Order: sequence, then C-alpha cells, then structure tokens
Amino acid sequence: MSAISTSNFSPAPNPGSNSGTARGNLRVLGVPVGDFGLFASALIAVALGFITFFGVTFLSIFGLMIYNRAGGHHVTLDTAYKFIALPAGIFMLIVSLAVLLGIWLHRRVAAH
Repeated sequence: MSAISTSNFSPAPNPGSNSGTARGNLRVLGVPVGDFGLFASALIAVALGFITFFGVTFLSIFGLMIYNRAGGHHVTLDTAYKFIALPAGIFMLIVSLAVLLGIWLHRRVAAH
C-alpha cells in the first residue's frame, strides 16, 4: 500500500457548498471573514486603509502629472497626498473598521 492510501486524509469540503460551521460561512466578496477575531479584524482594516492610501497616491500622482503636462498647470504633487489619498485612506479605514468589527460583534452577540 502506498503512503497516501494508508493516511487519514480527508478532502476539504467544496468552498462553494454550504457545508461547515455556521461561523465560517460568512463571506465578503468571496473572502471568508467569519473566523476573524477582534485583533485580526482591526489589523485587516488598518491594512486596507494603508493599501488604499498608497494605491490612490500612486494613481493621483500620475493623474496630476498628466494634468500638469497636458494643461500647462502647476499643481504641486503634495495635493495628491493631502487632498486625494489621505481622505480616501481614512474613508476606507472607517468603512472597513465598521464592516469587519460589525461582523465580529454580530458573531459575538449571536453566540450568546
């Protein structure tokens, strides 16, 4: 007999099926978020805020460069940080904190 046939391996359930615990079934945009704790939810929310800030900064710098070159304008690139990327990052941080901590709180309240 081979090592595979003698092991206690059981295949994972189909991700699209409704099998599994009720706690782990919750998905947001295909990502299972039902098992995240308080610290993981807060950490992911902060990471999403940073990713949004840096992504929007990258896009807005290129947008301002094109705007300056095409129109002969002289908009400084600190505008990309202060007035475009920072509000977008803060908005994403607030929204993701509300969603992820709301899911965590709902799971905690529903468990009792």
